[in-house]
Amino acid sequence: MAIIFLFLFFSLKLFSQTTIGNFTVATRLAISPSNELYVIDNTTEKVLQYSLNGELLHQIGGNGWGNYEFNQLTDICVTPLHVYVVDYNNKRIQQYDKQFNYIQTLGEDFFSKLNIGTVQPRATTISQQGEMFILDSESKRILKFNSTKNFEKEFGNYQSNITLKNPISLVGNENTIFLLDENTIVLFDIFGNYLSSINIDSSLTHQNISIFNNTILLTTSKKIIGFSLQGEIVFSLSIEQFSSDNVKEFKDVVGNNSSLYILTPNKIIVTPIP
Repeated sequence: MAIIFLFLFFSLKLFSQTTIGNFTVATRLAISPSNELYVIDNTTEKVLQYSLNGELLHQIGGNGWGNYEFNQLTDICVTPLHVYVVDYNNKRIQQYDKQFNYIQTLGEDFFSKLNIGTVQPRATTISQQGEMFILDSESKRILKFNSTKNFEKEFGNYQSNITLKNPISLVGNENTIFLLDENTIVLFDIFGNYLSSINIDSSLTHQNISIFNNTILLTTSKKIIGFSLQGEIVFSLSIEQFSSDNVKEFKDVVGNNSSLYILTPNKIIVTPIP
């Protein structure tokens, strides 16, 4: 009996390794191609940049509508050169360089010139070709822009073979756009054509999705689940496995090499990929 207890004890504690940060209520995590971590701390309206070793490199934010202020941050996307921050209540996306120097705003003035109606940005992703995809939560559609920010098309609405219900998270890789929509992960190609859907457990509170080495990482409040591109579950981590860190809720996750970086409201937990 003692041997069984010790085995269970150490298997539950196995995954917790190191932690990064001290946040108020963090909600979103991204990793750059050069391996910096970017965290949205929603209560303070800040975006923080960390090294993988946990060193705080840069930060911007505060509540407001200036170029370095935000009002309900909902997403962040990082490319080799730029950082894109979705500022929900200000109805805009702010673009910065890697040191958070302001570049431009994609907001109401920008969208009003496109004759595509009101746009409420919720999430964004950038393809390897520099194409920009914006999740418009008001009209429940995805807007595609080319690398020079010229509008190309919209999809995911009545023009597609699928109707979105409550889309909340958007990511992409070189060929595919992945959208978290209620109890479904929806896959489109980069031209906006519907590919397939992956049904997920409706009993879980879904938070975010990310993509790492052709594995879709789904964050729910109590589980981290990895899916193959075909929808098969390849691993699952439960919140009970991190009880030594006093974790009450998962918010987001990204991968790098052999590690997962799991965002909780107060910190990032670094753990081996199962």
